[in-house]
Amino acid sequence: MLKIECRTGESVEVAGESLAGADLRNLNLHRALLEERVLDEACLDGAELRNAECSRASFRGASLRGANLVMIELREADLSGACMEGVLATLERRCSRASAVRDGTPRQR
Repeated sequence: MLKIECRTGESVEVAGESLAGADLRNLNLHRALLEERVLDEACLDGAELRNAECSRASFRGASLRGANLVMIELREADLSGACMEGVLATLERRCSRASAVRDGTPRQR
């Protein structure tokens, strides 16, 4: 069992030993502390990630369909191959040096 701490003082327990490939669908991860965590291939569809700290985290191949990413911190995060269809987001200044794939073409750094 893994515990995800949040700046709200709450924590979320997740089954398994790794967040990679984890089913985090529809979880309330508001203000979650996910800095430098590996969430590759994880399912975060519909998750509440508002104000989450995800700097230098890896979301390679993750599914974030319909997730709330408003004010999420994604500096230097790896979103390569992540599906972000239908996300709610304000990412203008919070994604510096984040890497992503668009239409199957890797972004050049």
